[in-house]
Amino acid sequence: LPVTEEYRRAVFARRWLEAANFVYASLDAELVARARAPGGPTLLVARNIEHAGALLERLRSAAKKGEAGSFGDFDAAAARSATGGGALKVCVIPLSKHRGYNS
Repeated sequence: LPVTEEYRRAVFARRWLEAANFVYASLDAELVARARAPGGPTLLVARNIEHAGALLERLRSAAKKGEAGSFGDFDAAAARSATGGGALKVCVIPLSKHRGYNS
């Protein structure tokens, strides 16, 4: 990710939380762009429930016509699968719901 001038100013001023938020915003934009790219399905693991909601909002706001229903949380993915609707293009879950590969 490119280093922005906003980030640089925050670091030089030792405003670490602000600098971290600039990094998170850049990462979120990249996560959404890659998740929407052809291929998939994709699982995005968010830091918490609020972050998951923010990622879903970014996905839905960038969606093309008819695509918004392709993004959802774990409950939406389970419901879609149970009715034979297949997988979501992108499923977003908070870290608290992720058990990891070795659990």
